Amino acid sequence: MLHIVFLILKIILFLILAVLGLLLAIALAVLLVPIRYRAEASLHGEIHAKGRISWLFRLISVSFSYQNRPEGDEEGLKTEVKLLGFRLFKRKEEKGKDEEKETEEKESGETEAAENETPEKETPEKVRGAMDAGEPVTALEDRIDPVGPGGREEGLPGESPIFEAPSEIPVKKASRERGSVPPKPPEKKPENHSEDSWREGGSPGGPGSRLLAWAGRIVSRLRQKKNRMAKALRKFRRRLYELARKKERLTALLQDEENRKTAGLILRSAKRLLRRLLPRLRGELSFGVEDPYLMGKILTVLAVFYPLYGKTFVLTPVFDENRLEGEFSLKGGLRLGSFAAFGLRILLDKNFRRLLRQFLREGGI
Repeated sequence: MLHIVFLILKIILFLILAVLGLLLAIALAVLLVPIRYRAEASLHGEIHAKGRISWLFRLISVSFSYQNRPEGDEEGLKTEVKLLGFRLFKRKEEKGKDEEKETEEKESGETEAAENETPEKETPEKVRGAMDAGEPVTALEDRIDPVGPGGREEGLPGESPIFEAPSEIPVKKASRERGSVPPKPPEKKPENHSEDSWREGGSPGGPGSRLLAWAGRIVSRLRQKKNRMAKALRKFRRRLYELARKKERLTALLQDEENRKTAGLILRSAKRLLRRLLPRLRGELSFGVEDPYLMGKILTVLAVFYPLYGKTFVLTPVFDENRLEGEFSLKGGLRLGSFAAFGLRILLDKNFRRLLRQFLREGGI
């Protein structure tokens, strides 16, 4: 009995280990297997470009190609998605051909069905024979037009149309009940004029009351503007105080020796990660723009990347001419494990964890 229980426990343990091993293999594949990409392009009057993105030995791959021929028929972007070597989505051209075939088949089937099911025309001889035999002739009845030549239905003589416009619309008159008393109009209350209005202007709508109302409006507006200016001034002073406080704290953080070591660790890790993420670029390209000012700006931006690609990628500037010719290729890979290692290396630093907790607790510097 015990050996059966042990056997069941052994099987369950093996199943758990198999599931854990499968999950571990999936996690390692996601972290360590890179997402590879590759692209090639040539620019010589016509643009030809192709590329591919794949993962896990092309288990999943996305390929694309682009052709731009001024006088050719094939033009545009074409993409292809494959899973385990099988294409998932068809191209637009193939879909269009399949749809055209289906529509042609449907149209041919409909025309054949219409030819086979065409009803026989009723001749006058058949109609007379049906009337002599006493059979109901529905087709003849359907052809009878119940509408007369005047555009109205022909009825019996002397009948009036169904709807007639009444000559007069009866109007209900208000009737009074016996003993009812009509409501009295509301009494107008005499207006209470203040003594000040009579003293100032004599009448409530005089120039004195208008002058007082105008002065009151001006005073209220001045008070509102004063309150707004005071509120804005207090806000500005509070903002200046916060900026000065942040500046002091930031200078204190930068002057600390431990914080400098943490900043150096972050910079070194970021450079290492960037070196792994940058693609390998090879080829040569000649380019030019007629505007010399714009050409100078482009060369200034490209000079930043010269230390990275100056040996493998040759750039030839052409002045006073619009030109873009050459060939180049790039390839590289992205590993999620590189990002995970970057984050883990920084989180292991004790001073960085202390700064992170302080930042989250106080909501900023």
